Formats: sequence, structure tokens, C-alpha cells
Amino acid sequence: MKIKTNFSYALNYFGEADCRIERLIEASPEDFKELQISLQDNPLLLKHKDCMYEQDGVCHCLLVLEQEGYDGILVEAKGPGYPFYGAYITGMRDVLNGELSRAADFIVRQCMENSQEGSWQIQFNDPPGRAHGYVPFNELSERFGLTTRPGNGLDAMLLNILRRRPGITDADLGDGIVETTIAADSHIYPNTQRNTSVEFSLDRVTALFKNAVSSALGLYRGEDLYAMLHGSFGLTLQEIRDHRYLSDLELENTCQVPRQVLEGAMPVRDVLALDGLPEVASLAHKNSVFLVPLEDLKLLTDAGKEDFAALLDARVADIRVDEETPELLLEGVEAAELDRLHDKGDFQMKQFTYSITDPIGIHARPAGLLAKFAKTLDSTVTIARGEKSAVATKLMAVMGLGVKTGEMVTITIEGGDEEANTAAMDRFCKENM
Repeated sequence: MKIKTNFSYALNYFGEADCRIERLIEASPEDFKELQISLQDNPLLLKHKDCMYEQDGVCHCLLVLEQEGYDGILVEAKGPGYPFYGAYITGMRDVLNGELSRAADFIVRQCMENSQEGSWQIQFNDPPGRAHGYVPFNELSERFGLTTRPGNGLDAMLLNILRRRPGITDADLGDGIVETTIAADSHIYPNTQRNTSVEFSLDRVTALFKNAVSSALGLYRGEDLYAMLHGSFGLTLQEIRDHRYLSDLELENTCQVPRQVLEGAMPVRDVLALDGLPEVASLAHKNSVFLVPLEDLKLLTDAGKEDFAALLDARVADIRVDEETPELLLEGVEAAELDRLHDKGDFQMKQFTYSITDPIGIHARPAGLLAKFAKTLDSTVTIARGEKSAVATKLMAVMGLGVKTGEMVTITIEGGDEEANTAAMDRFCKENM
């Protein structure tokens, strides 16, 4: 095997720095060779010096790839007018393509998952029979450290990878989002009517399922893998543990619960006595639309505990994770008990209606602002249009409501400082929607 690298004599420490690629350019073989000789006063680098700086301990860099080549040079500067520093990276194009492919997989998967929840933006006017999905830039930044910006070079590579995906008819950058279009007759579009009359044998179904799980294990890690196995494939927490698809440590980190809860069948009253549960953890039931924060159960009086003894004696059968928030799914109790606790006076919520004035309705920009603002509040905020509702922190779900200008929405604020947060949400709506 033949590779290129740099050797230092008697090196006793391999230092490394946290870097973020701010811009990508491609250089001709001649210019790339010049960069290998010297970075100083190079006109190619001087044109892009605005994207090279250091902030909060992170080096923001320019990546130069050789045209038609595979290697790259990562360049940073310690400040305006400072000398340039460079790192030669063999096979950088393949590394970059691999990371961008992971981001593209995530974008398609997010759009698919959101479509199953009814938050897919469907437009059947021009052109007909297509569906549109969106993923915010900041989500790609948080998950992959990917700086997505129009014209920074990384955008073009990501869009090209997306456009080569089967069933993707178009991909583009919008206002702070990556926008993806899927043909309605595509095999990856979830709402397409298909012939389901053909049945597979049990052996064939088993083989297909094993192949799907094997692919997921190779593609995903941590919370993403749990979301795929639990949310998409329908495996329970115990099945994931039994097959060791994720270790107990990985499950503890993903579900954010102590290991005792992972064992299953723990009564709610015992869960309440544990340390280490996040304040956002909630109780859920497969036959109920409501979530009840565990913290609220701690506020029950002795009479309240007696009234809701059936709920406190219920067992945790499974754990659903939604945006890093654990939802403990109960068994051994009727869903009506959870609904009754939710409706109890101790847990009343604030609510107001608002008529949308934005001429385009709740599109990507106001939905993104709403999601960002709702995350700053210590209350759970939901927005409803008719019978459809969405948690305000979920951009895709909010956009999926399809709220148009002039339509009335209902904003619900539950938990935390409801009085102050209701006033804040009211101001936000008037200023942004």
C-alpha cells in the first residue's frame, strides 16, 4: 500500500487541533503543487483569508482540493496578516465524500421519518406528484460539524450527492435549510400507493429484516441507531438489549435513564425515587396522545398519590426517545389514567389563539424562528391547526401543519413559568408570524 505523509524527527507528541471547514475550493494541479511548496503570500489563499480564523478554541479553515485529485490541504491563519498554517491530508476527497454522504443519508432519513408523522410538505400543483422536505443548516452543524452555506463549496458537493440519490428529483438550499424533493412515485416516498397483495414467506421476511438491521448497524450509531431500530423497525428496548445491538452504556446515554430502568418492568413510583433522570422525562402510553412530565408526579399530595395509585403502580415497558427527550411507555394501566392525570387541575395549561399574518403562512423561516425560540422556554409549547398539532420545537412538524396566512392557530403552553412564557409566545407570534 502506497501513501503520502509527513515525518518529524524524534517526535514525542502528536498534537491536534479542533478544526471546522468553512470553505472548500479546488485548485489546478499547478496551483496545488505551489501550495505544497509554500503557503506564504499565495494569491489563491489571500482571496479566501476571510474564512480562516480561530474562535473559542476552534480553527476555522479553508480546504483546498486538487482538481481531479484525491488529496487536500487544510489551511488556517492565526489572524489577519499572520502566516498561514497548513496540513496535507491524503485522500481528503474520499473522507469528505464519506462525511457528506452521511449527512445526505440523514437528510433523506429525516424527511422520510417526518413524512410518516404527517409533517412532510406536499405540493401537488407545480410540478404535480412531488413531495418536499427540509432540514435546517444548524441541525447539520450540530450533528456533523458541517458548515452549510450558499457558495462555500461544501454546499455544491452535498447537493450533488443528494441529487444522485434514487428517487430524489431535486435538492437545493433555502433560507437556512437544505430542501429536498422526492417524486411521489419514488420507491422511497412513503405515501405512494403500492401493490401490497404480494406476500413473502416467513423465511424471506426474516432474511430481509436481518439485512435491514445489518445495514442500519453499519450506517448509524448511538441515538440515530436507536431511532432507526426502535422507531422505524419497531424493535422494543428489551429486544435491542437482548440482541446487543447497543450496549447498556450506549442505551443509558441515549435514553438518559439509569440502568435499573433499562431492565424493564420498574413501577413508576420506584422510578420517581431514582437519581439521574432528566427533568424533561415524561410518562406516555401507546393509546394516549398526552405526555405527563415525571416531575409533575412528584408534586402530587398524599391524596393525589392515592387517587392515582394505579398509575404509580404501572410499569415501564419501553422507552421512546424524541429529540433527546425520554418518554417512558407504560403497561399495566389504562391510558385513561394518564389522560385523567393530564387533565387534572394541578396540570392546567395556558392557551391562546393567533391569526397568522405572514403573507406566505408558516413557511421555513418563521417555523425555524419558532422552533429556536420555543427551545429557550421552560414550558412545552405546542401549536395546533384544527385537529393537527405539533410540538413547537420540531421545525419539520410545524411546517407540516401547512398553516396559511389568515388561518387561526392555537398555541398551548404547559409546565414551567406558564404565565411568563405565554406572554413571551404572544409577543413572538405578533413579531414573527
